[in-house]
Amino acid sequence: MSKPILYGADYSVYVRIARLALEEKGIGYDLVPVDVFAPEGVAAWYLEHHPFGRIPAFEHD
Repeated sequence: MSKPILYGADYSVYVRIARLALEEKGIGYDLVPVDVFAPEGVAAWYLEHHPFGRIPAFEHD
């Protein structure tokens, strides 16, 4: 089983909640940074993971 992937920004309260839950459960994960406040908007690659462009997004097997 591969590591879960959490997409989001460190400063997001919702990403922090997800990270705390994963840490409490002892689940290793990879954090992929997403800048939702970028001048050009949310990156197109991220919209494939979350169609509304919101953070966080979570992928697992």
